[in-house]
Amino acid sequence: MPSRLLSVVFTDIKGFTERTSQAGRDFAVKLREKHDALLKPIIRRYEGTLVKTIGDAFLLTFESPTNAVLCALMMQEALRTYNRTAPAEERIEIRIAINTGEVTVTDGDVLGDVVNVASRVEHITEANEIWFTEATYLAMNKQEVPTSLVGEFRLKGVPEALKIYRVVQDLDSEQFKMALARQQEKLAADAALAAPGRPGLPLPAVGLVAALVLLTLLAILWTWKNAIPPQLLEANRALNSGEPRRAIDAVISLLAEAPNHPQGLELLRRSLEAAVGQHLAKKETAAARALLDDLRARFGSLGPLPDLETDVSLAEAYDLAQQGLRGREQADEIAHRLATEQKDHAPTVHKVARFYHRTGIHGRRSIHYMTAAAAFDPASFAQDPEFLKTMDYFLMTWSPEEGFDETRQFIASHCFDLFAATFTRLLATTDQDSRSGRWNALRIMARRGRPVDPTPVYLAEILNSPGEEDSPLLREAVEYFVAGTGTAALPATFDRFPLLERGLLATDSPSMRLAAGPFFPRLEPWLRRALTDPGSTTARLNAFRVLEEKGIPPDQLWRFHAAQAIDWEGVLRTDNQTRRTLKDAVAYLASHPVPAGIAVRTDPVLAPLREALTALAAAAARYAAHARGNNWQPEFASWQALQGEAEAAASRLPQAR
Repeated sequence: MPSRLLSVVFTDIKGFTERTSQAGRDFAVKLREKHDALLKPIIRRYEGTLVKTIGDAFLLTFESPTNAVLCALMMQEALRTYNRTAPAEERIEIRIAINTGEVTVTDGDVLGDVVNVASRVEHITEANEIWFTEATYLAMNKQEVPTSLVGEFRLKGVPEALKIYRVVQDLDSEQFKMALARQQEKLAADAALAAPGRPGLPLPAVGLVAALVLLTLLAILWTWKNAIPPQLLEANRALNSGEPRRAIDAVISLLAEAPNHPQGLELLRRSLEAAVGQHLAKKETAAARALLDDLRARFGSLGPLPDLETDVSLAEAYDLAQQGLRGREQADEIAHRLATEQKDHAPTVHKVARFYHRTGIHGRRSIHYMTAAAAFDPASFAQDPEFLKTMDYFLMTWSPEEGFDETRQFIASHCFDLFAATFTRLLATTDQDSRSGRWNALRIMARRGRPVDPTPVYLAEILNSPGEEDSPLLREAVEYFVAGTGTAALPATFDRFPLLERGLLATDSPSMRLAAGPFFPRLEPWLRRALTDPGSTTARLNAFRVLEEKGIPPDQLWRFHAAQAIDWEGVLRTDNQTRRTLKDAVAYLASHPVPAGIAVRTDPVLAPLREALTALAAAAARYAAHARGNNWQPEFASWQALQGEAEAAASRLPQAR
C-alpha cells in the first residue's frame, strides 16, 4: 500500500452528543449542516482533503503542515465570527488536533500511527484550541502563527511522552492579529477571483469585462512567471509538499547564480528549518547537525539561526544525557552554554529550562532557567504543568539560605493562589524533610503581603531540623527567641534539644545563648539529665557548660565526672579539649569520696564505673609506654599521671560483691 508524508487533522464539536441527544435529530442535522457550510470552503482553500466524517468530526489531510495549521486557525476564526451573533444553543465550538508523519493511503482512507496519535491528541485538546505534535511544530513555518508549548503528555497506546504545542490565539496579541490579517487577506483575494461578474451588466459588456480581466491576468501571470526564478517556484512546491531537502537543492541552484537573492535566502531558511525538523523528529540528530553546519558554512548570509542551533544542540544534549555520568556532564555543558549565549532569546531559555526539567541532570539550573524563561511570559508559565512541577521541587528542596530569591518573588507575584494551600500545610509541619518547604512558605507569604506568625517555623528549626551552627536560618530563629519574642508559645518542657547534641559549642554561640537564656526554664530538666548521661558525650559537655554558670549541686557534679569516666573512650575520640575534661573528671573522682545517698554498685548508670576506671588506667599505661618509647616526655608524664589518678579513683569505690 502506498505511503505519503502528510499532516493529519481531527476536528470535533464540543458537547455535540449531549446537545443533540436532548434537542432531537432535526437540530443535529441543522447544526452539522451549518458546521460543514462554515468549514468546508476553508478546507478547500488551504488545499486540504476531507478524508471522511465521523459523526460530528472531520478527518482531514494536508500535504503542507503549515497549511494544516493555517486552515485550523481560520476555521476557529470563522466559528468565532459566527458565534458572536448566533443564539447560544446554536453556537459551534470545536477542538482541532494535528500530527505530521508518514501514513498509509488506501481506499480513500489514511492509516497508521500518525493517525492514531492525532486522534489521541484530539481527545485531550481543549475547546476552541488548536493543538499539534512536535512533529508538526518542527515541520511547519513558525513565522506564520504564534505558538507555544502546552506541555509533555503520555497518551494511551503511545509508548513515549509527546511534546504538544498550540496556536496562541490571543486576540490582544499584535503577532496573532497580524497572522490573522494575512490569512483573511488571502481568503478575500481567493474569494474575489472566484466571484461572478456584477449583476445587471448587459451580456456584451460582461463578455468584454471578462475578456479584459482574462487578458490582465494572463499578462500578470506572464510577468510573474518571468520575474520569479524557476528554482524558487520548484523550491516552494517541494517545501509545500513536505520535501524540504529537495527545496534546499532548488534554492542552492538559485543562489549559485544570485548569491544574495532575498527570497532565495528566506526560502533557504524555511527549508532548512523544515529539513532539520524532519531529521530531529526521526531522531537523526547527527544528520540534522551536519545539514545545519554545512549550510551555515556555505551561506553566511543566513545569519546565526538561534532557534535551529538550539533545537539541534539540545537534541545532542538529550542523546548525551543517556550516556552515563560523562555524557550527562557534556549535556549540561551544552545546555548551559546555549542559555548563556542566548540569555535574551526567550525560546532558547524556555527550551533549556525544559531540558533540565526533563533530564534532571542539574537541579539548580533547572530552577534557574525555568524562572528565567517564565520571566519572558509570566501569565503563560504560571499555568504551565512543567513549570509548576519544577516549582514544587524547588519549594521542597532549596531553602532561602541557598538563594533563588527571584524564584520566590515569581511565585508570590504570578502563581501564589496555586500554592496557597501548600503553603498553609507546610507552615504546620515540623519534620526535617519539610524544612525547605516551611521556610519558603514563610518567605513567599511575606512577599505576597500575607505575613504569618513565624514562631512554629522557628521552633521547628530549633527542635527538629536545625541547620549548621552558622546557618543564617538557624541564627534567625535563635535571635527571634533570644529577643524574647514568641516564648509564650513554647511548650512547658523540652524532652530533647538537638542543637546541643551535634557538637561541642562555644558558650557564646547562638545555641548556647538560647539554652542559657529564654529556653532555660523549660530546658533545665533535660540539661540535668544530659549532664549525667554517659551515652552522649557532646550533650553532656554542652549541658555542663550551661549549668556551670547556673550552679550544679555536689551530687550532680560527682555524677557528671563519673559519666565522663564511664564514657572515657568517647571523650578521648572527640578532641584535645575534651581529653583535658577527662583528666579533670578522673582527678575529681580521685580526690572526692562518693556522695552520700549514691549507691554505685546498685545504680544501673554508675555500676560500670569501677570497671571503666580500671580499663582507663590500663589504656593510660599503654599510651605512656608508647610515649616513653618515642621520647615524648610531656605526653609520657601526662599519661602516667592519668593512670595514677584513674587507679586512685577506682580504689575509692566500693568493691564489687
